[in-house]
Amino acid sequence: MYDIEESLHEYMQPTGARINVDNCRAIALRSWTKTTPIMIIKYYDDIKILGFNMMANLNETEKKSWAIMTSMFRTHTQNAYHIALNLDNRIRYINEFILATAWYTTQIFPPPTDNVRQMNAATSFFIWMGAILNVPQSTLQLPKEDGGRALIHIMEKCMTYLP
Repeated sequence: MYDIEESLHEYMQPTGARINVDNCRAIALRSWTKTTPIMIIKYYDDIKILGFNMMANLNETEKKSWAIMTSMFRTHTQNAYHIALNLDNRIRYINEFILATAWYTTQIFPPPTDNVRQMNAATSFFIWMGAILNVPQSTLQLPKEDGGRALIHIMEKCMTYLP
C-alpha cells in the first residue's frame, strides 16, 4: 500500500523541499487512530486550517467554528460600539465590515439558528446603542424604497452561500 511517508519522499526528491515535522500536525479521522505513525508528526484533537478549527468529528468542527465566529462578531460590535456613527452608517458598518466574517464561515458550514439569533441580538444592540428597540429588525431589513434601511437579513444571506 502506498503510504504518506512514501508520497512525501517522492515529492521531496525532485523538488528538494523538506518537511519541517515540528510545524506539522496530524488529526485522526474516522477509522484512523492516533497510534498510526506518520513520520514523527504529533497528533492533535483539533488543528487550525485556513481559520477553521478542524476536529475529528465534523459536527464538533461546525459547532466550534460557529461559536468562535459568533464570539468574534460580538467582540467586533462591542469594540465599535463607541464609534460616533449615525443610523445609516451603523447599518453600513454592520453590512460591509462586521458581517463579512460570517460569510467566510457560511461557505463551509450552514449557520445554526442559535448563532444567527446571537448575531441579530449583537446587531440590534450595536445599531440602537443599547437602547430599547424602537424599530424591529424586520423593518430595517426592508429596502430603502419600502421604508427600511437595507440591513442585511443574516439567515437569508447565509443561505445564499450554501450549495
